[in-house]
Amino acid sequence: MPVVVGLVPLAIYLSTLAPTVTAEDSGELITAAWHFGIPHPPGYPLWTMLCGAFLRIVPFGNVALRANLFSAVCMSAAAVVAYSAVRELRTSRIAAASAAVTWVLTRWAWKQAVITEVYGLNAVLTAGLLWAVLRWYRTRRPRPLVAAAVLAGIGMTNHHQIAFSGLALGLWAFLQVPSLLKDARLLAHCAIAAALGLLPYVYLPVRAAQDPPLNWGRPANWSAFWAHVARKQYGSIGPTRSREPQSPTRLAAQLRYAGAALIEDLTPPVAAIFAAGLLLLTRRATRDISVLMTLWLLANVVLFVAISNYELNRHTRWMLRVFFIPAHLAVVPVLAGLVDWLRARWQPLAVTTALALPVIEIVSHFRANDYRNYWYAVDNARNMLDSAPQRAMLLPTGDHVSFPLMYLTLVEGYRPDVIIARKGGRLDPALYRDRPEDSSLTPMAWVIRRERRPLCYTWKEPLPIRNARLVPTGMLYCVVLDGQPDPPADRWASCHYRNLAQPGNRDLGADQILAQYYFFGGVESLRNGDVETASSRFARAAEYGDGLTEVINNIGVALGEAGRVNDAISYLRRAAAIDRTNTLARWNLFSLYQRLGNRDAAAQVLDELERIEPDRARIDTARREPKDDSATTQPAGGPNQ
Repeated sequence: MPVVVGLVPLAIYLSTLAPTVTAEDSGELITAAWHFGIPHPPGYPLWTMLCGAFLRIVPFGNVALRANLFSAVCMSAAAVVAYSAVRELRTSRIAAASAAVTWVLTRWAWKQAVITEVYGLNAVLTAGLLWAVLRWYRTRRPRPLVAAAVLAGIGMTNHHQIAFSGLALGLWAFLQVPSLLKDARLLAHCAIAAALGLLPYVYLPVRAAQDPPLNWGRPANWSAFWAHVARKQYGSIGPTRSREPQSPTRLAAQLRYAGAALIEDLTPPVAAIFAAGLLLLTRRATRDISVLMTLWLLANVVLFVAISNYELNRHTRWMLRVFFIPAHLAVVPVLAGLVDWLRARWQPLAVTTALALPVIEIVSHFRANDYRNYWYAVDNARNMLDSAPQRAMLLPTGDHVSFPLMYLTLVEGYRPDVIIARKGGRLDPALYRDRPEDSSLTPMAWVIRRERRPLCYTWKEPLPIRNARLVPTGMLYCVVLDGQPDPPADRWASCHYRNLAQPGNRDLGADQILAQYYFFGGVESLRNGDVETASSRFARAAEYGDGLTEVINNIGVALGEAGRVNDAISYLRRAAAIDRTNTLARWNLFSLYQRLGNRDAAAQVLDELERIEPDRARIDTARREPKDDSATTQPAGGPNQ
């Protein structure tokens, strides 16, 4: 039966597996694994080493396909481990198999199994942690608790989310046997075991000191290592750092979203069956398990939500979903217990339910997780590289742009003459490591002067050099010095995206890519004087970029610079409404109101900025000296954690 439990989801994953690199973290993680490098904090050393070895063992497919396959294998293995865990409760094979397969076919678990990500391995380790504690529950022997400690330590070297599951399991074990707190020898053994489990972290400083092609944060010394592992770059445990404090009202809204997300991932029918099973467990001799699952959900959902304090915008809602995959593991013992309860009363109904549970997941989520025709990220990266001049230095913004570019240049060797100078929103420190400490130049200015390469951006930004301007060409903005000729104005039409002719499953990254594609089409139309076509393309960009502040803001900026001030104000108002803490869209609005001479509207925008924790000096200057500021653009967000 364990073989069947692993092969069933694996077959489904293979039928929906992405053929190449996808958006978000995929390109960066593949690059890190291929070169045995250092990905974004906390470094994921265990995943990097295992996936890097897997890429070299599998003899077929491109590197990205092999990395995607590694995710599928991990998530399938998670089903086998979950099956073994629930079997410790003496559930029947069919009940355990049905529940385990159902878990790994929930929407977001399935989605992470067909692309390159760390969550499949996290699922294996989390399920292993549950198995060890349930084995201890059945046998009351100390060794499973020591094994749980080892797995918890190892799990922390892959993803810190496992700490919430470990907290729930540890608290439950102490509730079962309070005397565990007095067993100093066992506690010492567990502490040593957990410390040994952390040993994969040694990989980070050792490999970082060798300067692999991807060396995020270069954690080669203690301070850099601790900053990397502690995720100080982000300052939060969730996908983004909140600018607003937690409050009961805010927490309630976040929990409502979390609950809706959990139900959507399970599907409403399976969620209802799960609720019925949980209620049934509380009324039977298996109350211990109902307590465990309640603690599990409290830790992995309520506590996580309360601490992470995430924003409820489109970007964060999407990024947050992967953090709930461990929470869904609660369905395995509950659904298995329900199937066995039915089996004791009417076996045909039990068998029907056992078969129906994973089938419901397959039917409900197949289309959303079918990545067989997902070419958005690789085509977008190729089009951007084709838009760049020879020996260009490229400064991308946004994970959906940066990471596929890294994959193409550093793994597939496409356009090796191009340098990806910004990785994860930051200038690559390797480019200015030998910059003298007493240099009067900023790192960016120093790199520009030393490299002497054509400079290109994927979004319009304030320039770090004088006597230059940004000119759109294809899917890039190129820096053109005064007196130099502009690049061609017709490259956008030659950009090729397979998914325009053959639409594939769209995720957030695909929508961001399509929004950027139509945005550059609109910019090119403005450059050619075709305002009507530009407006149409901007509308398409706004459709895909709905809820994404940077997309809507940049459309407004482009229209403002083209003299379409009223249209620009409409988009900038929309961008400001998306995120009430966003200051850049509001400064752009202020600039345009100043240009129109509408001082009342400008003063109202300044009042809003003052409430958002603004740069008071800039506001005071703006109030004293109204002027026609140049609009700027919104840098895209940071990496998925």
